Amino acid sequence: MTRKRRGAATAPDTELDVPYGVDPDKEAWIPLPFGGAFAFANKDVNPNGTDYVRVLAANGGEIVYWTADEWRDDPEVVMGAICGAMLHNEDLDPKQHPETFYRFGPKARFPEGIDAKPYAGDF
Repeated sequence: MTRKRRGAATAPDTELDVPYGVDPDKEAWIPLPFGGAFAFANKDVNPNGTDYVRVLAANGGEIVYWTADEWRDDPEVVMGAICGAMLHNEDLDPKQHPETFYRFGPKARFPEGIDAKPYAGDF
């Protein structure tokens, strides 16, 4: 069953498949060309904006996670890293990079065969 949800970043009449690794109750997202997603707190979680951004691989692995404090302290480095991460085109292997699957909400989904529960955390 494919879940569809409007994200804050989608057009009002557009429904997108929820990307792997995104919690649709907490996050809005922008799909990336390689199949991953650029995710951030949605307006229900933070009506004033967002205090973090994440870039996810197509299989839901977290490539980068940056907080507002980090991009405030060093905006050029953080924006460069975010832009570079959005060009990432390889899935992350959860066996080799288990830490990349630990920041997700309870409704995040992953491809069949990836058991991310041991890495679950609250972001």
